[in-house]
Amino acid sequence: MLTPYIPHPDFLISVAPSDPEDPASGKWMLHVNPREERFNASDGSLYESKLCLRYADVSRNRYERPIKYEYFDAHYIAYRNTLSLVANVLFLDPAELRGHGVGTCLMNRIIDWAQEWPEAKVSAIDIFDPDPDTVARRKLFYGKFGLVFDDKDGKPVMREILVRDLIKPENMSTITIHDLPVGLMRLSLVNNEQKRRLSLNTNEIDDLNSKWNKFKAKPVRTGLSHWFSINLYSLIFCGVFLFLGACLWISVK
Repeated sequence: MLTPYIPHPDFLISVAPSDPEDPASGKWMLHVNPREERFNASDGSLYESKLCLRYADVSRNRYERPIKYEYFDAHYIAYRNTLSLVANVLFLDPAELRGHGVGTCLMNRIIDWAQEWPEAKVSAIDIFDPDPDTVARRKLFYGKFGLVFDDKDGKPVMREILVRDLIKPENMSTITIHDLPVGLMRLSLVNNEQKRRLSLNTNEIDDLNSKWNKFKAKPVRTGLSHWFSINLYSLIFCGVFLFLGACLWISVK
């Protein structure tokens, strides 16, 4: 049985410029929307819990289209007493976000959530890649959280570890977290969506005004052109029908 979503407050992650000489370098503002859903067993006990950290860049102008959210997710399974720190995906998109401490910040939030089950076993994470540099980079990232990988048969295999033994590294100095009331960001998103729709409606009105101006300048020509464009298929159908009728009349005669 699915219980209602467990409320978690939204927050903002601001990333300071990576190059102090260039204020525009790597400057980001991310909105993070945590969502948790829990499934109960028939006896009312917890069966599993899923956490999804939805994030989106809100530092740029997004009025021309809806804001696109990516996500980190984790999954706890009660009857196995296992917790997956990486349920489906764990990489930042766009790639420009990587290397600024955003991934570490989001993983720390997942570890905070996981502490509800300190005795749970952390599910093994597959970091294998044909590129050894990629494997080394992944080892370095996960190592910050206390995860250790041993090479077995040419592949990295994660050592067993419990949730209580996970480590939360300090966030990078370029990262600042701002708590955000849940309703405030939703109002902001609604405002952005209304502005986007207003822009679309304005374009449609401009198009209609352009057509009206053409009609006023040459009403007969514009009216006939519009009438033919609307009734083109009907005219073709009538023409074909008359042609076939004429052929049939001639053959009968």
